[in-house]
This record gives sequence, C-alpha cells and structure tokens, in this order.
Amino acid sequence: MSGDPKEVRFSNSASEHNQESQLESQNQTNKEGKYFESDAGDGTKSTDQHLHGWKLVTTLFSCLCCLFLTALDQTIVVTILETVGNKFHNFEQIGWLSSGFLLTTCVFASVWGKLSIIFGRKNVFLFAVLVFEIGSLICALANSMSMLIVGRVIAGIGGGGIQVLNSIIITEVVKMSKRSLATSLIGVVFGISSIIGPLIGGAFTSKVSWRWCFYINLPVGGFAAGCILIFFNPPRVKNPIKNQLKTIDYIGIACISIGLTLILLALSFGGTQFPWKSAAVILCFVLGGIFLILFTIWNFKYSKEPIIPLEIIEVPQVVTAAICLGFSFFFYMGIILYLGVYFQVVRGADAWLSGVSLLPLILTNVVASIGIGYLLKITRYVKPYSLFAAFLGPLGCGILALLKVHSSSSQRIGLLIPVGVSMGFQFQTRIFEAQLRAPKTPGGLILTMSWMNFIRTLGGTLGAELSQTVFNSSFKNKIGNLIAKGDIMNVSVPEAMSFISFPDSIKSLPQNEQDLVYECVMDSLRNVFYTCAASGGISLIFSFFTTNRRLPKDDTVATNKNKDDDLIESNASNESNNLKDPESKDEKSIQNQLIDTRDKQE
Repeated sequence: MSGDPKEVRFSNSASEHNQESQLESQNQTNKEGKYFESDAGDGTKSTDQHLHGWKLVTTLFSCLCCLFLTALDQTIVVTILETVGNKFHNFEQIGWLSSGFLLTTCVFASVWGKLSIIFGRKNVFLFAVLVFEIGSLICALANSMSMLIVGRVIAGIGGGGIQVLNSIIITEVVKMSKRSLATSLIGVVFGISSIIGPLIGGAFTSKVSWRWCFYINLPVGGFAAGCILIFFNPPRVKNPIKNQLKTIDYIGIACISIGLTLILLALSFGGTQFPWKSAAVILCFVLGGIFLILFTIWNFKYSKEPIIPLEIIEVPQVVTAAICLGFSFFFYMGIILYLGVYFQVVRGADAWLSGVSLLPLILTNVVASIGIGYLLKITRYVKPYSLFAAFLGPLGCGILALLKVHSSSSQRIGLLIPVGVSMGFQFQTRIFEAQLRAPKTPGGLILTMSWMNFIRTLGGTLGAELSQTVFNSSFKNKIGNLIAKGDIMNVSVPEAMSFISFPDSIKSLPQNEQDLVYECVMDSLRNVFYTCAASGGISLIFSFFTTNRRLPKDDTVATNKNKDDDLIESNASNESNNLKDPESKDEKSIQNQLIDTRDKQE
C-alpha cells in the first residue's frame, strides 16, 4: 500500500467508480432484470422516497406552486421596469432587476443538491422557500432602487434552490417508469410562467401597484410551503449532520461562486455601462476565468467532497445531455425575452397583448410537454424524441428571422410554433437521458440532477445576458450610423437607446424616421435569433452523443427487497471479478457496449 493518503484515496475512488460502472451493467442484465437507481447518500434508500395517492398529489402540487412563483419572477419584472425607473428616478440600474435574480439563481444552483443530502430535501426546500419569500418581501417594501435590487438578489438565491429541489423531489417521489408524466408538469409550469409573467405584471402595474408583483409571492409561497410541511414527510436523514457538515466543499463553493459572478458581471456591464475594452470588463473576465480554473483544479484533483463529482463528468452521456439542456435554455430565454421586445416595441402591444401574442409558443410548449410525457411512458424511447426536438430548435429560431415589422397574424402565429414544440420535448428528454446514465454511487442521482439544473440555469442566464448584449450592440451600431448620416434628426445615440425601454417615444418622431427605427430594431432582433439558432445548432450536434437506452418497464423497477438482494449479489460478484482479473476495466467497457447494443435493438 502506498504511503501517500491522496494516492490511496484516488485509488479507492477509481476502484469504487469501476465497481459502480460494473454494477450498473449488471443491474441492467441481472437474473431478475431489475432496474434501480442510486441511494440518496444520506443513509436512506431511493425506493424509500416513493410516494403514492394523495401524498404524491399534494407534494407535486406544492412543489409546482413554488416552482411557478420562481419561474414567474424571471419574466414578471419586464413590465415594471419603466414604472420603477420613474419611481426611484434611476434608469441606469433597472437592468439589475433581471440580472440580479438570474445571477444568484445560477451561482448557487450547484450547491443546493449537496445541501439536500446533508440536511434532507424537505428542510432545504423549506429554507429555499423562506429565502425566496424574504427576498420578495424586501422587493415589495423597497423604498429605493438599491433595496429593490438587494431583494431581487436574495430572491434569486432562494429561487435557485426551489428549482433544484423541485427536480430532485419529483425525481425521488416518483419511480422511474412513471416519472415522465410528473416531469412533464415542470415543463408546463416553466412554459406557462414565461408567458403569463408579463400578463400578471402588466395587470398589477396598471390596475393596482407594481409592488403586488412581489406581494403575490407571499401568500402563494406560504400556502405551498405549508402543504410541504404537512404532507411531505420523507425518511429522515440517517447520517449524523455534524459529520455531514464536514463534507461541504467550502473552498470549491467560494471559487465557483466568485468565478461565475465575475463572468456574469462582465457580460452584464459590457457594452452597456462600460465599453467591452474597459479595464472593469476585462478585469472581471480575467479574474472570473482564473477562479473558474482554480475551481476546476480543486474540484477534480484535490477536493475530498467535490461539488461536481468526477463520476458524473466521466459519463459522456450525462455530460452531453447537460450540454444539450444548457444550450436549449440559452436559446429559449433569448427567444422569450426578445419576442416580447418584438411585440411591445415593433408591434406596439402593451404587456397584456404581448403575452397574448406569445400564446402560440406557450400552447405548443404545454401540449408538447404533456405529449412527450405520455410518449415516453408508452414507448420508453428517449433518443428519437430528443433528436426531433434538437432539430426543431435551430430551425425554429432561424425562421423567426422571417418576422417583419408588418408580418401578418398568420405569420406571427405559425413562426412561433416550432420553438414551442422543441422546448416542450427537450426538457424531459434531456433529464431522462442524464438519469438513465447517472452514477449508482450513493447520492449519484441527486448530484446528477443538481448538475443538470446548474447547467440549465447557467444556459438560461447566459442566454438572457448574451442576447441582451447582441441586441444592444446591434441596435447601438445601426441607430448610430443612421444618426451620423443625418437620416434621423434631433436624437442622440443615448436617447435612441431609450426607445427600447420607452417604445411610445418612437411615435414622437416623423413617420419616415419611425420606420427607420423599427427596421433597426428588427435587424437587431434578427441577430438575436441567429445567435439563438447557433445555440440550438450546438445542442443538435451533441444530441447525437446522448444515451440510446430506453426507460425501464414498470415491472422491472426494483423494490426495496429485490434492490437489496441485487446490490449484495452484484457487489460480491464485482469484488470477486476485480480480484481475479486486473484488466476487468476493459471487460466492463465491453459489457457496457453490449448493453448499449441491446438497447438499440430494443
């Protein structure tokens, strides 16, 4: 035995990973044909978490209510920007109402899964709801722009936790063979909230007060949290919390949080408050990159309890599924936000009519989310639907470039449908592609779901920030050229940039100048759509490398009893094989290839 404890630990870790890889293969082909997932990593078994009947219904309802609020918060602020800017006489910082929420949602998404293993899913979920409610209350009571931004930042921390814990809880309480129907509800909630956010925000702002955009979170979130507190009673964490606290990677959390924050700040500031060549933007990029490099080295080489376990990254199908999901949400957030700009700025719709105009996208998204849930359950195939959705993604984004200032209603409806169908299919298929190949080590499934939600949130945040950067840069250049040539008179570039926030001010220009401004907006929107199409294209490429496995049949999903029997038998067999054959790793690879071949034939 080596005298270096690091070497011993990495040797044992590699051995454990190989055993789990072998165990996964044997689980698919053991004598009883049983399928099971990894245990929670907190001393409880995965099958202990399954719920049925009214307990399942109330738990899902409560989780989805909270998810609806956090998803709603990502778009509801779009309608209050002008009102809040006038209220606090501060238009320079209104972009932070969206960026502050998305930034903290993304930065802290990676740690919620680990916390749920230590303290239990229920306790961490309730804590996330509490943080979100505190942030919402601060926003509702804000008497300055700074206070409002602080509230949004705090709400984003809790909102990220709610999103991650929702996916984890729904994954645990519903067994794999029936999970597609429950997971489809997440896609439905995201789709609906993305559209009705501006509707509700517009109604509150115009009829009551913008503060009710945040007050509404308090009773609904409180009711949902109460239902979780009463009806959701998972097995208690069996491992001592004192020991579990030692498993938190504080250095890793600090590095990834600082790195992501600096990168996202650079993307938020660049081209708006600071030039891209400014020292502030460059410094944020450089320092952010350094901290992310340090995180990577620490997480995969030195950390005893990494935030992103190596066994997840070592499964190519899990990585490709995450990449596809991240780039899908990149183009989804960009499309949602800037279709709203099209309808409000170019078409002259208010927040309410803008939301109504987006109904073709949301309705197809909802129908596709429900439909794919049934298709996955009936056929058990995943790969064909994910490829279909991946193909529709860049196609749908690309054809949106056909929108014009005076596009007919049929064009405005038809061009939105492909993107809606694509996203309705993509969310579920990517999640199941990752779950089917999630490591079988304790906590493997939970950390895989946390990893997927982190990448999804990162993709959505980058999509919103980069789409804004592309649009603002394009519009600034195009409108600046027109002003320089004298085609638009008596308007400076900064004043022209305010047209997007205050579209009614465009109507004060002569008609010919109005037409030029609208064309500049359309050209800038097309650049956003092209960027989103490129993102969808990357997702399409990686879609070919996701898993070919099918979902298990209902009668092959392991129960507590046969899961224990399979684990004992598989571990004993695996240890024996490792002792007899030091080249067992090659045999495991062959066995995995045989399993993939079998799944393709099925």
